[in-house]
Amino acid sequence: MALRRIALRDFVIVRALELDLAAGFSVLTGETGAGKSILIDALQLALGSRDLLAARIPAVRPILSALGAPLGLSIELPRLPGKLTIESFELAGAGPAGVYKLDAVLRNRASHPVQWPAIELTLTDAFGGVVASKVLLPSDYQAGGRLEEGFPGNAEESVSLEIAIDEVVPSGYRAILFYP
Repeated sequence: MALRRIALRDFVIVRALELDLAAGFSVLTGETGAGKSILIDALQLALGSRDLLAARIPAVRPILSALGAPLGLSIELPRLPGKLTIESFELAGAGPAGVYKLDAVLRNRASHPVQWPAIELTLTDAFGGVVASKVLLPSDYQAGGRLEEGFPGNAEESVSLEIAIDEVVPSGYRAILFYP
């Protein structure tokens, strides 16, 4: 698969540019100020930031998909760990020994959907030492078809599940959100 044609309109100093690329290796040359870097910046913006652009401006998704398809690039929901927070988190015994109930409220502060994060739960002893750690993937806490839709923008999501923790009696815990 190869990029065969580039068309650029009204981008920085470029009013209109149509560039047909031959099969094989292409070299871009020109005088200083001709717009070579602008062309590369436009490609980087369209291809490198395609996930974020498609999430923020859904109308451009088909264009970005068509642009990336010949290069084997797909569009996914963006991963923005800096926009995700844990608003509340509680871990408590839930009946049988070794079974705990996890209740949390997660928040997406981005204005658009993002990928669901994983949750790392670390259990600690009385001195803060790690006694056990578990990674909860979105499929562990998000049931149904909502995984594909992503974590909605400007939204909170309640998470509640039971987890089994064998042979460990934790004194404390900590939780973080991350993308594997």
